[in-house]
Amino acid sequence: MTGSDKYVTTAALAAHFGVSPATIITMVRAGDIPAGTYTRMGRVFRFDLARVEAALLEREESKPADAQMEFDFNPDSDDESEHFKMENDNE
Repeated sequence: MTGSDKYVTTAALAAHFGVSPATIITMVRAGDIPAGTYTRMGRVFRFDLARVEAALLEREESKPADAQMEFDFNPDSDDESEHFKMENDNE
């Protein structure tokens, strides 16, 4: 990235991650995209793509293991509720 394209538009960031621009704004408002990764001029945002990627990756890696869902698939079960079972399910 050169200095002139360090910051990208909301639409460009959304296209990069495969989501809508509205989702990007929702993520900003929720704090999922940290304030240090973008600049705001009124209603216009410009995002530092490399910093947003790094922040989202760091956030994903710091999630506790129990917050990540894992499923076991059991196609041999007659009970449909047993086809997919959470790994930490204690029932």
